[in-house]
Amino acid sequence: MGSLLGVFGCTAFVHVHNQHRDKLDPRAIKCVVLGYSSTQKGYKCYNPSSRKFYISTDVTFTENKPFFPKSFLQEEIPMMEDSPCESFEPLDLPHVSTHGDEEPESSDVDCKWIFTVKYKADGSLERHKARLVAKGYTQTYGVDFQETFAPVAKMNTIRIPLSLAAHYNWQLLQYDVKNAFLHGDLDEEIYMNIPPGFERNTGNKVCKLKKAFYGLKQSPRAWLGRFAKVTKESGYKQSLGDHTLFIKHSVAGGVIVLLVYVDDIIVIGNDKREKHEVKQRLATKFEIKELGKLKYFLSIEMAYSTQGIFISQQKYVTDLLAETGKIGCSLVDRRSTSGYCTFLGGNLVTWRSKKQNVVARSSAESDFRVIAQGLCELLWLKIILDDLRIKWDGPMKLYCDNKSTINIAHNPIQHDRTKHIEIDRHFIKEKLEEGVVCMPYVPSEHQLVHILTKGLNSSMFHDLVFKLGMEDIYSLA
Repeated sequence: MGSLLGVFGCTAFVHVHNQHRDKLDPRAIKCVVLGYSSTQKGYKCYNPSSRKFYISTDVTFTENKPFFPKSFLQEEIPMMEDSPCESFEPLDLPHVSTHGDEEPESSDVDCKWIFTVKYKADGSLERHKARLVAKGYTQTYGVDFQETFAPVAKMNTIRIPLSLAAHYNWQLLQYDVKNAFLHGDLDEEIYMNIPPGFERNTGNKVCKLKKAFYGLKQSPRAWLGRFAKVTKESGYKQSLGDHTLFIKHSVAGGVIVLLVYVDDIIVIGNDKREKHEVKQRLATKFEIKELGKLKYFLSIEMAYSTQGIFISQQKYVTDLLAETGKIGCSLVDRRSTSGYCTFLGGNLVTWRSKKQNVVARSSAESDFRVIAQGLCELLWLKIILDDLRIKWDGPMKLYCDNKSTINIAHNPIQHDRTKHIEIDRHFIKEKLEEGVVCMPYVPSEHQLVHILTKGLNSSMFHDLVFKLGMEDIYSLA
């Protein structure tokens, strides 16, 4: 409802007189009220779009509608204020830090509070989270830290145990390690300033860290090293294909797989006794929280039915497309799009689609590049399966829809059009001769990977979707 008194910051519509506009121009300009003019009679308004000021008496106000949108964090600030109380608890533990006089030769690392909001799989609010972190960018290499690299589980690695669980009907469990980085062991001597809001008579004292801390550059590596040490002491073997995958085989033929992604742990296998024992061992070393059956992990939603396990990343993909502005885009640069997909026990576990860096001069050249990539993926998959003691009969099949590519790979053909792909050709030919893989021919209309690389008509698209085993995860509920 309009008013004669403009409230600062509210939305106002400044009338544009007839002599200052055409027939189709708007009759008013949306502005924000800044107050009253000190030089002439009228309201002072500002239009951020045109960056112009207007002084007018012919203004309509909407006081109940602020010009600038309300911050989404404004309502959450009172809840955030209570969050640090929970985060202070681990800081009081004697194994995390001690207070001591500052060493003259040491460099102190500062710290700050980070406030975040954690959401559930459906996008609803789960809880407000406050964490004290060190300002790792102030650390000095060679003094405060050395090596920092810490591997994380690849998405392809995650799907392999899921496929095996669906095939063998294994149970999937999930655990969360509370304050995981605080369990890592530090090799360096690090001092940190007293946290903001930590009301104590500390004087010139600082905190000497006994354990790794969030924000330190070496904390992820220290945590994974501690977790690997604990699991290896329990008889687990770290996979050579992915160092975040830990496997233990029992004498009776049972197997348990631990997959760790920072502080999230997935337990997969058929040895019920070992599942219970590993839970007890982890609980004695770390503070873990049992999340029950695996339903949501790294933006992957799981749905279970009698037909198997269905996974979906709908929200993640939609958010990614919106963030990068690629929704509805159609880029044309004449470069070939290569791709491959890998099946394990009839389940799609890995796939990739990528535009090639150079323009291919022939379809055979383009196919050679993607076959070499797909072959590397199969060799990596073989390492994971060997660690899991999963056997298969015969060579792995690498289907190709280009007869020219198959002939060049099998025969010692040499001419000008194959000179620039010699490395890929010899690599593929070597693995064919060793019997690691074979290359059966598949007609183009039945090539599954075309759904990732080509624009298809509706009937062919839905046919390939069915063959890939893709379903609407929400229609199964």
